[in-house]
Amino acid sequence: RDKSYVWLYASSLYETPIYVYEYKSSREGKNPQEFLKNYSGYLVCDEYKGYNSVENVTLSKCWFHAKKKYADLIKTIPLKQRNKSKAVELHNMISDIIYQNNLIEEKTKNPQKIKEERNKIVAPLVNEYFSKIKDLYNNGVDKSSELGKAINYSIKIEEGLRTFLEDGHIPMTNNLAERGIKPFVILRKNSLFSNTENGAEASCILMSIVQTAKMNLLKPDKYIEYVLERIDDTST
Repeated sequence: RDKSYVWLYASSLYETPIYVYEYKSSREGKNPQEFLKNYSGYLVCDEYKGYNSVENVTLSKCWFHAKKKYADLIKTIPLKQRNKSKAVELHNMISDIIYQNNLIEEKTKNPQKIKEERNKIVAPLVNEYFSKIKDLYNNGVDKSSELGKAINYSIKIEEGLRTFLEDGHIPMTNNLAERGIKPFVILRKNSLFSNTENGAEASCILMSIVQTAKMNLLKPDKYIEYVLERIDDTST
């Protein structure tokens, strides 16, 4: 009956996509550390501090979260004043970065070509954005203001925001995981939650199979039937 958590880990869409849901009783940083202890590579994530202690990974931070800082601020600005707002200007700069990146990813599914195109088209826009916010932050913006805080958010995680330029497999945002958690939320509500840890773990196993099958363009019910028919077959 205690509040518990489901962690979601997803692999790149440019390889064989895999979704793994894991039940844990807490949000402690030891959970991703344990799950990823044998992994080395890139980790796309938000600003949850627990990821900072995962060994042998390079963190790639989410551009959508950086954009949202400005979006939340814009909601508080009267419509007549928005055309002169620095928050709108910076929000639009990130929107353009994401838009140009999306055009590249729609044009090719080859990670190496994505990297090449990003560095020709997107990298200059990224450089322009950071040059702009650093100039504003150091020359006039009230650092304690909401705009100052939104700008500082990007500055603090600049290295992580630039990571996606290093490899075409890396998405700009962690939307892949955000989208992946929604089906579990629906399952949780439809099944009226889990009363035991065994039930929660079983739900995670089932959802891992179902969502992975979907991401690989398989019919989940047919795939589960296929697995169950062969689960005791040790000849292969």
